[in-house]
Amino acid sequence: MMLGGIAYLYPWKCSCNNKRAIAFIGIALVLSSYAFLSEENLWPGYLALIPVLGAYFVIVANRQNSKITNNLAFQIFGKWSYSIYLWHWPILVYCFIYELNINFAVYVFITLTLSFASFSFVEKRSKKVNVIFTLLVSLSLMIITASLYQYQEHSIEEKTLKLNVSGKGYEFCDGIEKHCTYYGKDGKVDFFLWGDSHSIALSHYLANEGYNFVVFKTSGCPPIQGVRRHDGMGNAGNCNQKKNDIIFNKIKESNASDQVIMIGRWSLYRYGWIRNGKLQKATHFLCSDNCELDIERDDSFNVMKRNLKKTVNSLNNKKIIIFLGNPILTKRGIDQPEQKLSFYEHKEFQSDTDEFIKSLSSKKVNFIESSPFFFVQDNVVVYEKDNFLYKDDNHPTVYGWDFVFKKGFKSVFDSSVGRN
Repeated sequence: MMLGGIAYLYPWKCSCNNKRAIAFIGIALVLSSYAFLSEENLWPGYLALIPVLGAYFVIVANRQNSKITNNLAFQIFGKWSYSIYLWHWPILVYCFIYELNINFAVYVFITLTLSFASFSFVEKRSKKVNVIFTLLVSLSLMIITASLYQYQEHSIEEKTLKLNVSGKGYEFCDGIEKHCTYYGKDGKVDFFLWGDSHSIALSHYLANEGYNFVVFKTSGCPPIQGVRRHDGMGNAGNCNQKKNDIIFNKIKESNASDQVIMIGRWSLYRYGWIRNGKLQKATHFLCSDNCELDIERDDSFNVMKRNLKKTVNSLNNKKIIIFLGNPILTKRGIDQPEQKLSFYEHKEFQSDTDEFIKSLSSKKVNFIESSPFFFVQDNVVVYEKDNFLYKDDNHPTVYGWDFVFKKGFKSVFDSSVGRN
């Protein structure tokens, strides 16, 4: 959008031959981006410059007699382009949140239909409407939207506060509210749940089932004292030694419960971010000292092992339950509901981290395994009864946890936390 604004404010003046060359380069850049970009690339990234510069060159070339850019179809799409831009992300986000599996053709059809409607009935008519009236309507809509959002947020907070009506339980989250939620009644805590983003859907399921607990969740960061992410990408800001130490100390010093459950995508900190069987970037690697140095996957695994063992040993006043790794899909569940992953393949991939976690077992430390309950007839279940068990390639949904618990894991879990 910024380059589009620059193209409008600072148009180029050049001869027809130069315009033809510039337009050709622009179209070539746009088309070549298909060769360089795929779902395996981080987006947005530096490769986004290829199609962006291509579009910029096409705009500044301003060839009105080009059969490629100045035909009826392109003119129509050009008129709708802003509406298409506004609609395409909300539709994707809606489908992702509600786990709707629509194919690409349906997605394009919905986007174009809504874009045509908003262009015809909003964008075109808005040009004839008084500017002050438009601003007043826009401001009103913004206030209404913000009010509804605040009401929803307040409603969620109110439900949580009702659980903490006695005042007990709130101190667990004091100073770290963003990463902490108390679910329960009258301050009762059966266990602490500490984990990365994999603790979130599990906590929602457990809350729905009436368990009393405090969850500490740090997306992209394992439940380990004294570590931080080596990279600075995405949610790496959640993962630093100070924050992990705060959570660790809250758990260790609390007398509310003597049980701690740890859950994480352990293989992520062993191998890095893997999609479709390929290492994307050296992200999610862990470090504790000498974080300014380059780090490889074995370095990260050694940091994870050393500090997880230290964390477990330091929590010597607690009973610790560690989840072994859950199945990692080869594709996002919403993209490929029918996919093959045997239990053997899953265990082979998780073997390094699982074996290490098992080696920590003692009177105070136990491991728990939910992964077998994700499999039916030696194949992972991704989609069942119009519901997805995975929201992407590694996070079980709340429905996924419901499926696993009902399939037999509930008795295993309840036995581990002493809830029989």
